[in-house]
Amino acid sequence: SWFIWYCGVRTYSSCAEAALVGAALTLAPPPSDTARGRLVSGRLLAASSVGALALAVRPTAAIILLPLLATYAATCTRLAAATALAMALVACTVVAALTVVVDRLCYGRWLFAAARFVQFNLLTGGSAYYGTHPWHWYLSAALPAALGAHAPLVLLGLWRARGRWARAPAWAVATALGALSLAPHKELRFVLPLFHPLLLGYAGSALHAAPPSQRRWWIRGLIIFN
Repeated sequence: SWFIWYCGVRTYSSCAEAALVGAALTLAPPPSDTARGRLVSGRLLAASSVGALALAVRPTAAIILLPLLATYAATCTRLAAATALAMALVACTVVAALTVVVDRLCYGRWLFAAARFVQFNLLTGGSAYYGTHPWHWYLSAALPAALGAHAPLVLLGLWRARGRWARAPAWAVATALGALSLAPHKELRFVLPLFHPLLLGYAGSALHAAPPSQRRWWIRGLIIFN
């Protein structure tokens, strides 16, 4: 993907957010495993801890992770849902406490950086100083540009997705896009955590399901266009 080549190699907090969200999804046991009684508390704790780190890096990760967590809890058994929610609460509490201590050591006073982030970007609109875009910019410009030649595969993967958990990333993307569109300041890099790993996962699923001959043509087309 040209977008990962362009944005993913930079020292942006959005890149760390995308990597941590992807790692959290990879570490979490599939809901189908928990339904069969194979609840792995260690993996849930690991996934929750990495997700909490994503929140510490960029609080905007909450608009991605909360819909995923809600769908996960609704899809699993009651025991798995309760465990996942408890692990998420514990991990977020510990990471928030650690970030407060680190900020105290670095700034020399007590503060909560995530609250300052929300205050500056949403409550006071300070981010508008760096430029503004219309409310539909993410849908009309940023996301189509980021997807590029992957858009047909993403749409095919979305159409083939079956089950609540398979569609959860798409709902998380829709929720996050709606929330991000409320802020006047918009940037292309802000869609990186939505593009990778969430939407590219659907492209990978569609590519994996394609016959080998079609897959080769898809890969050649992606190489040429990118």
